[in-house]
Amino acid sequence: MRTKGKHLKDFGLKLVWRDAPPPEQKEIKEPLFGVQGDLDFSLMLGEPVFNNRVIRYGVKTYVEDPEWFRLLKTRVENWLIDGRIDEIEDDYEGSYYYKGKCLSVELGDDSAKGEASYVLTFECYPFKKAELYEGNDVWDEFNFYLDYSQDIEFDVNGSQEITLMNIGSTSVVPRIVADSNFSVTKDNQVLNVTPGENKNDDFRLMKGENKLTITGTGNIKFEYYKELI
Repeated sequence: MRTKGKHLKDFGLKLVWRDAPPPEQKEIKEPLFGVQGDLDFSLMLGEPVFNNRVIRYGVKTYVEDPEWFRLLKTRVENWLIDGRIDEIEDDYEGSYYYKGKCLSVELGDDSAKGEASYVLTFECYPFKKAELYEGNDVWDEFNFYLDYSQDIEFDVNGSQEITLMNIGSTSVVPRIVADSNFSVTKDNQVLNVTPGENKNDDFRLMKGENKLTITGTGNIKFEYYKELI
């Protein structure tokens, strides 16, 4: 596990277990007088919404003496606990990372065999994020089970219909890079794109197939990153 520019091994720590359960879905329910049960608004945004997830790592090290062990805990706390949201590279997840902050560094059970352990607890954004944007040409990193080969850059002269696939678990906001003015229409939503980088939190690519109509002349590129449970 690496975060804030350092890895566990930089402190002589070895990962022995991890606990990363899926995030819990937020339920939005309201009772209505005269109606059986509750009205469920959990999908009112068109997709489920999740709470932050808690990830725990169990790590161990060899004990030289009690004072050294206490100093190591202080060093790890100063490394991890600063209240900032950072990328957390989990060795188990390969080309994905979490975003979150460390909540605690707790002492585990001391072992009679000269080992001692810590439990590191993180609160993270619900989804893990891909390190490479969709449609990249890094073939060595392509995963036939989780990735999708597609074009994300287009030369347009007039009007062109395209389809972008979001095979992640939730909607994402694309970074749109263009060399001239464009209008991008998705369903009934129109986004005006200007030369340079464009990003609008209200313009999202939903899970699955997204059909867009691009109007203008020039080059336009859509960069976005898959997010998975």
